[in-house]
Amino acid sequence: MGDIDSSERGIGPGARATDAGAAVQKGLQPTVVPADPRSGPKYWPPEKGAHRVILKGYKFDFQPTGDGSNGTVEGRYFASGHNGTYSITRNEAGSFQMIVKIGTPKQPVEDMNAILSIAGSDAKVSGVIQGATADSSKTARVSGNGTNDNPFKVQFPGADLEWYPIR
Repeated sequence: MGDIDSSERGIGPGARATDAGAAVQKGLQPTVVPADPRSGPKYWPPEKGAHRVILKGYKFDFQPTGDGSNGTVEGRYFASGHNGTYSITRNEAGSFQMIVKIGTPKQPVEDMNAILSIAGSDAKVSGVIQGATADSSKTARVSGNGTNDNPFKVQFPGADLEWYPIR
């Protein structure tokens, strides 16, 4: 390549190259596409494992089983003895749905037999909570980022809900 000069190689004033055989076209920059943080589950990431859920001040630990889409619920402290199950039926970036059943051994759904649904950042509950039918027409805004310091929070009429990973 001795018969090609630097201008023919694209090396000229303002161009950068490590040697005469390497040329960089002026004005071209590599494109960096950041990962979309909303591309995976947002409200209940399966890799986070167990979650602490606080409803009306009562604490429950949600322990995943298998692939994490199902699990057990264990009442903690004042909620001790009130246990149950959960099943995640939808877990995507902007869409989440979970069926929760909590009660005592004699009445396994006496505390809750409900579905929590989130679309975007709007949450609603349907089903029965503490013997009363939830008003599924009302939505509430989800706030927080899901950490111990800033858990996800929803303020439903008469029932505050929050959750975060515990492991």
